[in-house]
Amino acid sequence: MKVSIGQSYGGGIVFYVDESEQHGLIAATRDQNQRSGNCWLIKKYVTSDYETIGATKDGLYAGKINTKLIIDYEDARSSAAQICANYEGGGYRDWYLPSKYELNLLYKQKKVVGGFEDWGYWSSTECTSRSAWFQDFTSGYLTSGGQYTDDKLSAQNVRAVRAF
Repeated sequence: MKVSIGQSYGGGIVFYVDESEQHGLIAATRDQNQRSGNCWLIKKYVTSDYETIGATKDGLYAGKINTKLIIDYEDARSSAAQICANYEGGGYRDWYLPSKYELNLLYKQKKVVGGFEDWGYWSSTECTSRSAWFQDFTSGYLTSGGQYTDDKLSAQNVRAVRAF
């Protein structure tokens, strides 16, 4: 079955389709949680001690690998990645936090997918032991669409994706 961008499919909205028109990426129809408390990682909050997890993959379908690495990290149950992995939109249980590249593809289709807040959204791509990548989804500002790093304990929005 061929699918197209903007089509409701697989529990969400298609925002990327490969050349075969049979594989691509789907975004959840709404944010999984707004920025209040959506840290990239919660683990070392009390001591403010940071560690590199190794979730540095970027590119198509890399978010799934990064999400697993984040979740497998000790006590990451409250992380943005876990919020996405817990999502069961459309009855599917394979949602994940998008990689930096996947998140940029989603940003390019934000009007088609809809429902985004004027704020940043976490990617699953780690930058350093203290920071991870996010994408600015604000509208009307020069920074809109930019990708930046932020402290892992900072709060950003979260939108789950899945591959088909």
